[in-house]
Amino acid sequence: MPKDSIAVLSTGLVAGLLLAAPAEAAMRTCVKLVVGQATAATELAAKKQAMDDWKKGAVAAGIEHPAWRIAANKSFKCETEADGQFTCTASGDPCTITQVPTAPAATN
Repeated sequence: MPKDSIAVLSTGLVAGLLLAAPAEAAMRTCVKLVVGQATAATELAAKKQAMDDWKKGAVAAGIEHPAWRIAANKSFKCETEADGQFTCTASGDPCTITQVPTAPAATN
C-alpha cells in the first residue's frame, strides 16, 4: 500500500475517532453587577477590603465561590481622599463556570 494511502487512512481514522467522542463544554454564567467599596489608611488595605466586600456581595447574589478573574464587565478604581485615606471600588458581574454535559447518544 502506498505511503500516501496510509497517511490518508490514518488521518481519516483519527478524525473519525474525534468526531465519535462525546463533546462537553464549560459555560460561564454571570449574575447582575456587584459593587464592593472600602476606605482604609493604606491603598493596599483598601484594595483588599474592597475585593472582600465584592466577594461577599457576589455570594449574596448567588455565586457560591466567586472569583474576580472570571467576572464580567469588571472595573477596579482607587482614589486618594482629602484626609489621605484611600477609597477603592471593585465592580463587576460575578460569574461561575459549569460543565454542560452532552445529551446521551441515541441508540437504534
